[in-house]
Amino acid sequence: MRFEDVAPVRAFKSYKGQRHLPGLWWSSTVGRHIGYESWLERDHVMLLDFDPSVVGISSQPFWLFWRCDAGRSISHAPDYFARREDGTAVVVDCRPADRRKPRDMVKFEATQAACAQVGWEFRLAGGAPDVIAVRSVRWLAGYRHSRHRLEPVASELLAVFAEPQPVLGGASTVGAPVRVLPVPFHLLWSHELTADKPVPLHAVSPVSAGGAKVTPGPGKPVLRPGDWVTYDDGDHQVVGLTGTSVRLRSATGVESVVLTSHLTAAPDFTVTGTEPLPAVEPFGLGQL
Repeated sequence: MRFEDVAPVRAFKSYKGQRHLPGLWWSSTVGRHIGYESWLERDHVMLLDFDPSVVGISSQPFWLFWRCDAGRSISHAPDYFARREDGTAVVVDCRPADRRKPRDMVKFEATQAACAQVGWEFRLAGGAPDVIAVRSVRWLAGYRHSRHRLEPVASELLAVFAEPQPVLGGASTVGAPVRVLPVPFHLLWSHELTADKPVPLHAVSPVSAGGAKVTPGPGKPVLRPGDWVTYDDGDHQVVGLTGTSVRLRSATGVESVVLTSHLTAAPDFTVTGTEPLPAVEPFGLGQL
């Protein structure tokens, strides 16, 4: 079992009078909910989800047990484990600097030492990430689900933004902004579009195509939502592209997320055809 696929090793508690705010973050990277125990943790799991190099995330992924010099047993469960596309990993603990007690630092230092032994990066997140950047990513996160990648609007936008131009202006050339804007926001989340000046994101932010592309490799076709592929002895339709991952829906309706590199390297991988994805009623547009 890979650590990015495990269930949390301890429960996320909720009770009356609780000072921190636990919850669940739906991750477009892994297609499931990931728990958090504070808004600081929520912001950091959101940024992991937005990172195109991250292909797997889990919360409270494992326990570490050891004994201190006095022989007392100590345990610690880090907040997050993230797997990158190149196979490397990062373990994340979140704790504001002014709330780190000596016993906490003992646990963080032991976790860092354990990670070093297996070649993982350890990251101790102290304060809130850059406020403006977080607000921009949080806005885009509202459109992270693949239902916002509507065709042919997405393809038309990628053509429009071949040259940098303001996000609102470019979207207006394709259709009414209230209908079109969710699509470029999703393309910005998935890094198919990039903001030339990523913070702060606003209506006149210059946006261009040329971000992350799903390119299977020499001699292989470029995958697009709606494509049907043969993989793992079955037929699947591509229903979403996020960073370096592909969301597939089997002919029986079962969805899965796989690395693009893993998918296209499969011996039986072929693109067999394409057809439009089922229409999904846009929602939330009235909030624009």
